[in-house]
Formats: sequence, structure tokens, C-alpha cells
Amino acid sequence: MSNKVVMPKMGESIVEGTIIEWKKNVGDFVAKDEILLEISTDKVDSEIPSPFEGNLIEVLFKKNDTVEVGTVIALIGEGGETDSGGSLESAKIDQESHSADKSSDASERVFDVKDSDKDVEIKRPPTKKT
Repeated sequence: MSNKVVMPKMGESIVEGTIIEWKKNVGDFVAKDEILLEISTDKVDSEIPSPFEGNLIEVLFKKNDTVEVGTVIALIGEGGETDSGGSLESAKIDQESHSADKSSDASERVFDVKDSDKDVEIKRPPTKKT
């Protein structure tokens, strides 16, 4: 199962970020807290550390794309996982449901960068009942 990396919230009023550069390529191994990408907002440019360790198996947005906060932007495989399989489709479905539900509160964020000094807080979304 792959881990979903989402566009982090860089400040209270920030609603989107632009991907400046991916520091890793698909297939590369990424250590937890290693710089994964660089983003720009209307207030700050920041290097974003990986919230997970594993292989970068899918990049869902390219350089210069502007992405809404909370949107899945990449998939990192667990352990030796190197292929997204059905994960890409799952990420797109999750992304569509996130866009449809604009009323979600901050406690549902999966990955949130608090300040430009790169303190990282990882929150797990509530489990969905099926």
C-alpha cells in the first residue's frame, strides 16, 4: 500500500501552492524528512520534506502546477514497493472527494507544515466507515 503525500498548508490563509521543483524522480528512494520538493505560495517558498520513507512511485503534478492545499501530489511506496498499481486511481478518487468536500476541518489534514522552519506535524485522517 502506498502513502499519499498532500500539498501542505503553509499558513493560515494559504489555500494553494505552486510546485517549483521536484527534488526526487519517480523510482528514487526517499528517506523520511529528506527534501522531496520545493513549493511556492504567495507568502513563502519552502522545501518540503518527505513525510514517509520509501520509493517515489508516482508524481501527480508537474513543475509549475498550482495545487490546492490538501490535494494528493505524490505517492510513496512502503518498503520495496515500486509500482502504484491501483494507487494512482485511488489517489485521484480521494482527490476528487477532497475537492468536493470543502467543509473539511484542519484535523483531517494528512500532512501539515507548520512554519517555514520546517517543523512537521503529521496527522492521520479519521477512518472512514464503509
